[in-house]
Amino acid sequence: IKTDGSLWAWGSNESGGVGNGAEEDQLTPVKIMDGYTPVPAESLTVVQPVLTLAAGARSVVQPCIAPACADAENLTFVVDRPDVASVSPRGVVEALRPGEAEVTVTLTTAGGERRAATCRIVVTEATGIAAPTADARFARLADGVLRVGGLADGEEVRVYAADGQLLRAGRAAAGSWSTALPACAFCIVKTGSGWSAKVAGVR
Repeated sequence: IKTDGSLWAWGSNESGGVGNGAEEDQLTPVKIMDGYTPVPAESLTVVQPVLTLAAGARSVVQPCIAPACADAENLTFVVDRPDVASVSPRGVVEALRPGEAEVTVTLTTAGGERRAATCRIVVTEATGIAAPTADARFARLADGVLRVGGLADGEEVRVYAADGQLLRAGRAAAGSWSTALPACAFCIVKTGSGWSAKVAGVR
């Protein structure tokens, strides 16, 4: 690439890899294309002027630049309320707590002109019951009774012996499930969500 931006190439050209339209080897540099002239942006908007997110959710502020071939390398994203929402250099927004914030997208053209657009972020309270995390789940044995906790209501639970034989099955109520077990060296607990645990010392 020369200082004027033009692209030159040479070398083995059996399959046309040099890019000059021929298939003969090119022993000296040949111009492939002229220099690139940046296309200035005429306008900048956002696809969604308002994003409504529950706390903890993520979305993306999508800029819309016209014309579509305009230079878009100098985009920046800034949020005015970082306590309410955060924004990454690529426009990924994470809702942090209920409130409103504004993300400003700025584009600096090759000629130094600035274009800007804004997106209002509305963060609401997270609703519904969060699914239990893997860390909240447990399987414990006490007094010959196996107790499994941290489950979703109605979640299926199956207990297997070491040889794969199904020993017990049921569904959780109020986030837990329990059952008496016959004597065995250990058992394997599996739930409907895919969580499993090996419980040793069942007596």
